[in-house]
Amino acid sequence: MSSKTRILICDDHTLFVEGIKALLRNERSLEVVGEARDGRQAVDLVKELQPDLLLMDVSDAGYVRNSRLRPYDRLSAREREVLKLLAEGLSVKEVATRLGLSVKTVDVHKYNLMKKIDVHDRAELIKYAIKKKLIAV
Repeated sequence: MSSKTRILICDDHTLFVEGIKALLRNERSLEVVGEARDGRQAVDLVKELQPDLLLMDVSDAGYVRNSRLRPYDRLSAREREVLKLLAEGLSVKEVATRLGLSVKTVDVHKYNLMKKIDVHDRAELIKYAIKKKLIAV
């Protein structure tokens, strides 16, 4: 009797992870041994659980590869622009108007850049921008 293929799933979308687990649940030769929400957690769990297979979201894979590079370098030109304007005190709506974008698009850029530089609120974002000398104090 062969052993089961041990799988670690990495994705930041819970619904996706649950869907994959549901699909694999009835496969007798497969076993989900863990779940990671981001690349760093995936690296830790791979070391700990030693799965046979890692099922990982492509953007998470980029995060793992780039985790030792400076976070600011991972920002797109547009994300850097949005970061600077938000740190200067503009609202998302004001940034959208200034850049000729929709509010939703600016929100997406804001979410992505905050995730990339690992900040969780506007105060941290402003401190980061000051530290990087993106805005004058």
